[in-house]
Amino acid sequence: MLLVPIWDAVAFALWVASFFRGEVRWRNADYRIVEGQLVPIATPTRTADHASRFPASPEKLDSEAER
Repeated sequence: MLLVPIWDAVAFALWVASFFRGEVRWRNADYRIVEGQLVPIATPTRTADHASRFPASPEKLDSEAER
């Protein structure tokens, strides 16, 4: 029970600190916040992990095979 107030204090500190960051990671892409707008820092790269989680649909594979 003693850790509950400590956990709350750490969570609150992280929440407050998040307002002072100028960068955001969303859907594996990095953005910078400039004048209230999200500006991409770099384009996301397709990794082996991404490809294994989102395999191509069978219809797409069939259409590529016909070419």
